[in-house]
Amino acid sequence: MSALSLSPPAVDELLQRARLQTFDLALQQALVAELTGLPTPIGEPPLAGRLQPVLDTLQFTLLKIFLRLDEPRALALDEAFARGQALQLPEFNWEGSWFGFWRFLDECVGERFEDELEDWQSQTLRQSTATAADTLWGALLVPRMARIFAALRTSRAGLPSADTEQMEGALQLAAGNLGPHGELLARLVLNLSQHVQALADSASEPARP
Repeated sequence: MSALSLSPPAVDELLQRARLQTFDLALQQALVAELTGLPTPIGEPPLAGRLQPVLDTLQFTLLKIFLRLDEPRALALDEAFARGQALQLPEFNWEGSWFGFWRFLDECVGERFEDELEDWQSQTLRQSTATAADTLWGALLVPRMARIFAALRTSRAGLPSADTEQMEGALQLAAGNLGPHGELLARLVLNLSQHVQALADSASEPARP
């Protein structure tokens, strides 16, 4: 893992790959290449798809961190998450399973803000002076959490869909904490990167007979 920031040619290559597949997949591929040196063909998930479930679970973990929960409530949410039961989030007027929340997110946020989020990602990749790993993690995590925050704010307001103001506020909150220079990302990035390396190591181990 390099301590250097992303070079302009590396950013250009990443953006070119993003035009040939999804932006998120291109970022996952670039992150794995940066952390492990393992390239991924265009159109294929890195590490044989092992990174995506980690990112999915990480979103729930990050939400708990943002909510600043005490231990009993955090444990209750963990149990509800593991059992597929209703999550109690009264501060956001939400009671329902994590799967139900994602259905709500698809309805109230969907893909209506993808252009804005991809603009933020492109600008961050080109302008960030943070390390390559920090920049790539930030570009991956910020849009994910911005969608979640926008959906939660929409639920709290009792509205059927998120508006531009809600997404702008959600993006600002996510970027301030999980962007390349965000305090929360700085606390997490080493452990996250080590976990990706461990996934790569396990993927390279020969199958046992």
